[in-house]
Amino acid sequence: MSNPFRSKTISGLKWNAVSRGVVQVTTIVLGIVLARLLSPSEFGLVAMVTVLTGFGTVFVDFGFTSAIIQNKNSDQRHWSSVFWLNLTVSVLIAIVLSVSAPLIARFYQEPELRLVTVVIAWTFVFQSFNLVQEALLRKRMEFKQLTLIRIVAQLVGGGVGIGAALSGLSYWSLVAKEYATIFCTNLGIWLVSSWRPGFILERSAIREMMSFSLPLMGSQTLNYWTRNADNLMVGKVLGESALGVYSRAYTLMLLPLSNISNVISGVMFPAYSQIQDEKERIKRIYLRITRVIGYLTFPMMFGLCVVAEPFIALLLGPQWMGVVPVIEILAPLGAVQSISTLEGNIFLSQGATRLQFVTGVISKVVMVASMAVGLYLGDLTGIAWAYLISSTTVAFAMFHYMGKLIDLSLYEICRNLFPMFMAAVTMALAVWLLDYVYLHNWPDLARLLSLVLSGAGAYLLLSFVFGLDELAYLYRILRER
Repeated sequence: MSNPFRSKTISGLKWNAVSRGVVQVTTIVLGIVLARLLSPSEFGLVAMVTVLTGFGTVFVDFGFTSAIIQNKNSDQRHWSSVFWLNLTVSVLIAIVLSVSAPLIARFYQEPELRLVTVVIAWTFVFQSFNLVQEALLRKRMEFKQLTLIRIVAQLVGGGVGIGAALSGLSYWSLVAKEYATIFCTNLGIWLVSSWRPGFILERSAIREMMSFSLPLMGSQTLNYWTRNADNLMVGKVLGESALGVYSRAYTLMLLPLSNISNVISGVMFPAYSQIQDEKERIKRIYLRITRVIGYLTFPMMFGLCVVAEPFIALLLGPQWMGVVPVIEILAPLGAVQSISTLEGNIFLSQGATRLQFVTGVISKVVMVASMAVGLYLGDLTGIAWAYLISSTTVAFAMFHYMGKLIDLSLYEICRNLFPMFMAAVTMALAVWLLDYVYLHNWPDLARLLSLVLSGAGAYLLLSFVFGLDELAYLYRILRER
């Protein structure tokens, strides 16, 4: 990488890492506090609504903000047109969802969902106010400002949510938390962004970006419903308590995506877009980044699979122990998705949103059908097994098609990640054996600390045995900056 490109990319990665790290730690702490104050059914009740209303976020954006980042020639015409289109669509979505609230409540057979749906629906309107400004900040790779805004918004929203829960507002505290976070984010982005929308709404400007944005919106729609089909089925068939348990397990499974993969993904899309014609260069960067991510996330998720019981007991309390068998199944999927989520950057930077959509249609149909079969054959663990197997199969298929865009074979991807996989699995087996033989009757805190420290030591030793140099590479990057 040339010096300016390398410097801006590494700086963006560092600030995005700070943002994700602080926000995620805050989210975990707030989640623990709220889990102690609220019941699984209260979490599940709000999750029932967000499964459906969250789909509106795909249409609010229409894929245009990614088009702004990818298109080197986008200007005021495009930005202002996208702003007013997003705002108009978000108002229409809020109205449709509000009118549909009785139907949603009837679908779940939960009368309380009528008002909850209406209140949550209008978050779309407020979210639309910062989309273009954030896209422009990302396009210029100005992640420092976004980092500070996200941290402050998360703290303010969390404080409001906890205060509302302590005041006895039940599930409304989760809604209050969401509104406070959105308002604080909007205020921060409008203060740091110098761009303001003009009174421009040109059809030609919108049409120029549609060849990129429409297939992307189709892919985002598929991804959304695939990621939430399990929540929809669990909520409908097994009820709000089961959904509350499942959603907590799913959130823990997404930890590596939230903490590590999304940190890199948010920076690498605008970075790849700047060098979109240099495929060999993108290939080298992709292989190096996936090695680093695999080195960090594989032991995290295979280790979580082993220590799930004391971890959940300490983190959430005895009322959440139903999460344990589900997270034991989903944790390895977190390792797979920590890598597969990066493929989208390659599709977007190469402008291959149509290929991404076509391949996604087939893969998502397979995944949803598998989850339906899993729920029919079992309970929460049945759908978790179906999600694990189908998602892993689909991930390898998407690796194949993504690789074709930058002359990268599936064999090269697997060979690149195999040492980290073997080290993580060997570490997990050693920790499981230690727990099974010696530690399974220890108190939860002592048991968890012993397992985590033993696993960390074993993984560092195995890193030396397998010749993994990712820690040294990260150290050099940090020294460089």
